[in-house]
Amino acid sequence: MPVRTAERPADRMPEPGGGDLTPQGKGHDRVEDTVVARLAGLIRVWGVVRHFHPWLVWDAVDWEAALARAVDAVLAGRDDTDYRVAVSDMLAVLNDDGTALVDTTPAEGGASAGRESYDGPAALTGPNGELVLVLAGFAHLGGDAGELYDHVTGFLDQMAEASALVVDMRGIDSHVAFSLLPLFGALAGEGVSTPSRCRREHRGIGPQDAWMVGVYQSGISQELPRRLSSWTSPVSVPTVLVFDEANDPGYLEALALRFAGRVSLVHAGARATAVPGTVELLPHGLAARVRSQDILGPDGRRGVPLDATAPAGTPGDLGSPALGAAFDLLGGRRTPAPPPADTLPWPRPARPPRPVSPGPLSVADRIAALAEMWAAVEWFFPHKNLCDSPWEDVLSDLLPTFLAADDETAFAHAVADFTVRMNDGHAIVNHPVLISERGGSCSVPVRVRLLAGDTVVVQIVGDAGGLAVGDVVLAVDDEDTAERRSRLRRRISSSSAAGGELMIDWMLLSGAPDTEARIRVRTAAGIERTLLVPRCPLISTEPRQGRPVFGVLPAGVGYLDLARLATDQVPRAFEAVASAAGLIVDLRSYPKCDGAAVASRLIDRRVAYGIRRVAAPTVEAASAVHETPLTLDPHRPDSCYRGHIAVLVDESTMSLGEEIGLMITAAAGERTLFVGGATNGSIGEITDIRLPQGVRMMFTGADIRGIDGRCLQRSGLQVDVFVTPTLAGVRAGRDEVLEAAVSALTTAPASERTA
Repeated sequence: MPVRTAERPADRMPEPGGGDLTPQGKGHDRVEDTVVARLAGLIRVWGVVRHFHPWLVWDAVDWEAALARAVDAVLAGRDDTDYRVAVSDMLAVLNDDGTALVDTTPAEGGASAGRESYDGPAALTGPNGELVLVLAGFAHLGGDAGELYDHVTGFLDQMAEASALVVDMRGIDSHVAFSLLPLFGALAGEGVSTPSRCRREHRGIGPQDAWMVGVYQSGISQELPRRLSSWTSPVSVPTVLVFDEANDPGYLEALALRFAGRVSLVHAGARATAVPGTVELLPHGLAARVRSQDILGPDGRRGVPLDATAPAGTPGDLGSPALGAAFDLLGGRRTPAPPPADTLPWPRPARPPRPVSPGPLSVADRIAALAEMWAAVEWFFPHKNLCDSPWEDVLSDLLPTFLAADDETAFAHAVADFTVRMNDGHAIVNHPVLISERGGSCSVPVRVRLLAGDTVVVQIVGDAGGLAVGDVVLAVDDEDTAERRSRLRRRISSSSAAGGELMIDWMLLSGAPDTEARIRVRTAAGIERTLLVPRCPLISTEPRQGRPVFGVLPAGVGYLDLARLATDQVPRAFEAVASAAGLIVDLRSYPKCDGAAVASRLIDRRVAYGIRRVAAPTVEAASAVHETPLTLDPHRPDSCYRGHIAVLVDESTMSLGEEIGLMITAAAGERTLFVGGATNGSIGEITDIRLPQGVRMMFTGADIRGIDGRCLQRSGLQVDVFVTPTLAGVRAGRDEVLEAAVSALTTAPASERTA
């Protein structure tokens, strides 16, 4: 059974104990740490159930409300007992004995107790002549599976002659499970069908609205039943199987026999759940066991029919409670359990966010929002290993911030602080406070860019009130530009420094509707002046306006501007550049066209250009991923472009732009040259989660890698010729990156520039 450890290292966990949990209590720092540790443990358990407990798919459980109540209880509690009650009450809403709070300290007389006294499998005689096969001590003594198999096979003749049979399977785990197949097969006779395991399965975490469903999927997987039959003489004898948590649920073969009425089942030990699960460690020596699978019988009913449960006792002790229960079942002194009553219902749609009242959120709702974000990122964000700060510390670091965020602004800042910890250029929150602080929904019709420390106007796209290309912005609304950039930078998540500055460029001049931006600039002549420029609704400012979208440049080099080239224009564009000695593909700014439509015209055969990896976690394998090869098929193998290609990139080359860069690299190979500055390093399809009051958080959900396996997140595409614009070049109207690409293509020997 997998065990997930607490997020905080053991040496940082608080000492057990309650005490006054108010800030005025003695030992304030220790008590605050205790509250944080308790809430962090609660969130971890809630997150495991949220994404892996199968019943949340079938049953209408308000799991978010359960967390909110538990948070209130933890904050109101004063000691370890109150904490235990809070967690137990949260889990109780599932109405599942397979998900419950457990102690991590082994109890006396537990499942492993007494095994030292065994030399291996043994055959004993019960009080009424029953044959009792004790297999419990074998694995403990280090025997291998083949040896156990031989022992079990040797018992078959005794089984056939017995009047009744008890098999003590305790302690036989999955590593030697196949050794029991001769026993199960003999009891199966002509054959029985195994039940199916149903579990939640993820391929990333899908957005909570119906989009990008082809990339991210979640659902229920159900394995196909298998046929269990005997390859020796069948044994038809009343039988009881005794098992414990080491082999929950007693193997599918044992359950197949129970569903077919061939055996009865006794579970030994306190954790009488008979379902697979995981254990999540909590403070104060506690742990929560969480169901991870459902068992679906051959008749379509879900659940495990346990005929009896008993304290663990000592394996092989004929007077132990577990074996006593087995003897009672065989003697008719105990009634077997009825078959499960529940059938498998149809999965219910995703529950909408729990409604909360407008205004400041309660502390429980704030912690619930943190839990939703943490659980999504913990299991489905593929780049936690690339974060600047250790991700395992995020709950302990940010819980105090969320606890103290008692107004709308503080809560918005807390959510933004969470995204900043992700170092992901796609991690964005649409909270109204953050939108307002970033300048609102209106801006000045110009584009600015940070060049060598100066914020420079690089494009005019409307009535700019006297601003000119090449002006250096010194202040906005009487706030120094450097200070304004620093303020905005604090709550922006970015994959790279240049990517963060790009986002600030977009926000720097923004403000509320119907306002004027007060902008102080230094002109090319060195004159400082202040202009009042009306703000207007944000518009798409296409770069490089005035230059043809595609065609042949005066130097004889072809040019495609993917920020403005529409997919339906691609055929005409390639016709126009077909005879050019070289081709420039401009990937600066977000592409407008389908990248495959461009790259497919560079190849004459199918090529693989990368790998998409999305999280496919289970509680047993938290870091599992699902990989999909990314391939390109040729548009027309007989007419592909075979010249050299220069790709223009900078910090605005991100996400789809970087993926198109991978496509072109794979398609053109050594004919490709990347010219410009470092790319953004934010690549992969985004997903989102919903938070209270209509707030959404987006983040990268897929890890897109090159065909060589190199991760592009936070590193970007590899640039061959590094060149960035200068203030002098902007003022002179030059495109220095384009000039460098033209030079690279036209100064190479002709044999290297053409096919």
